[in-house]
Amino acid sequence: MTARKIISAILIGLFVYVASPLLLPLAMGAVFAVLFFPWLKALEKRKVPVPLASAILTIGVSLGLLLPVAILAFMAAKTGLQQLRMWKEAPHATEATLFHQLVEMPWAKKIIDYVTSWFPIGVEELATATQDLASSIGLKIADLLAALFTQLPSMAMGLAITVLSIFFFLADGKRLLSFIRENSVLSKRHTDKLFAAFAGMCRSVVLATVVSGFIQAIIYSLAVFFVGAKNAPLIGFLVFLASFIPLIGSFPLTIGVAVQQFFIGNRTAGTVLLIMAIITSLSDNVVRPLVLKGGAQLHPLLAFVAAFGGLQVLGFSGVFLGPIIAGLFVVTIKNLIHGDVD
Repeated sequence: MTARKIISAILIGLFVYVASPLLLPLAMGAVFAVLFFPWLKALEKRKVPVPLASAILTIGVSLGLLLPVAILAFMAAKTGLQQLRMWKEAPHATEATLFHQLVEMPWAKKIIDYVTSWFPIGVEELATATQDLASSIGLKIADLLAALFTQLPSMAMGLAITVLSIFFFLADGKRLLSFIRENSVLSKRHTDKLFAAFAGMCRSVVLATVVSGFIQAIIYSLAVFFVGAKNAPLIGFLVFLASFIPLIGSFPLTIGVAVQQFFIGNRTAGTVLLIMAIITSLSDNVVRPLVLKGGAQLHPLLAFVAAFGGLQVLGFSGVFLGPIIAGLFVVTIKNLIHGDVD
């Protein structure tokens, strides 16, 4: 019996090792399959065969959600590359222009005069220090963007694997759940609770976050486009990504874009974007409850830690998978405390 367990553990370890590069796309495919499983049941009630229903839902998810996000990411990458080249060519000229535009603003002059009256520093020294700080930050961001762009091919491959896994998880999901339930080291009662918690966390973390982020990106990128500001696709994509951050969201980014318009003298555009930044932030409070409708919730601090921890450990997918894992952890701890685990 011991030898059988050792051999089984070795085989499982080898399989996980071989499949490790694909585990994150597979996990995201499982998450999307859970989200759209109720739709599969609805199609089954209409006498649609499971393979056909799975194919319909997979195509729908790909065309309605994944493809628009991929197109938005491609447009943002194209714009970001252009900005990256400009920054690499003349970063100090850009910083100097922005700083002098800032200094010319009346309220900024008052602040600078107040600072220089209390501290032994001149305007030129302050300008030099500010430009050096902006240069170091900007170059670091440029390096991060360049690293992100080099990962686009692998991200495209991961997206394709996610699409395939959505289909197979939908088509064979019931058999997979039965297999896990029968062979789980936990009791069937606790396993069912984990299944329910996983479904609830998928709904609250992934569906609500993606829908809310997509709407925020559309609202603000359209506002940027209509006021005549540059880089609307890039800003929209960054708003979409920033919306995943718990507690903070996209508000600092949208406010920063509006303030930048004031810096370059576009007061009308800055005012409009400032108003739209507030509307964009408030839209999250409207969209998210409509999507959740009683889905599982995490404490904001736990969601914040799980999202950033997942981002650091698992990459972009960790923004979603981190809170889901945290939710399953909370459910397991509760069941251990109440003695529901055999």
